[in-house]
Amino acid sequence: MAKNPEVVVRAIEKSDVESAQKFLLQNLKDLYNIESDYPNNWDIWAMEEVYLGTSNNTILGAFAQDGRIVGTIAVRPYDDRIGAVKGRYDVRNTADLGRCYIEKDLRRKGIGSLLVQSIFQFCQQAGYKMIYLHTHKFLPGGFQFWQAQGFQITVDECDVDQTVHMEKIL
Repeated sequence: MAKNPEVVVRAIEKSDVESAQKFLLQNLKDLYNIESDYPNNWDIWAMEEVYLGTSNNTILGAFAQDGRIVGTIAVRPYDDRIGAVKGRYDVRNTADLGRCYIEKDLRRKGIGSLLVQSIFQFCQQAGYKMIYLHTHKFLPGGFQFWQAQGFQITVDECDVDQTVHMEKIL
């Protein structure tokens, strides 16, 4: 396959929600062995309310030529819920980036970078000044990917989940 297959990056729409939910839940199962009813998945089940039609939340999809979702990325306001970085961020202008997954066979082909560049544009237009995310070093390529996108480590928890908190100033 080409280094950067032809994909269209756009906001997930109401008609895409079911496909996006299936894509996300499959990735969570594959990467974390997490079942669909895991409490931290509430935003997936409430995707329309959380991400669609709001000015400072969004979920983007990378769509293959056949219409399949092959990647996602989401952003919403950071809510100061993470103990390791509690109080570090101004919740009025910090975005919480998450749900960045790429179809396994299409990783390392530029799709993630396309999604990230699109989410950076969205964040700037939404008035965010900072982007926060957390990742895990055991994820295939995740930590290194975020470093390559200009994110800096703020806290490396050195915990069993290999959790790393990162930020990028816009």
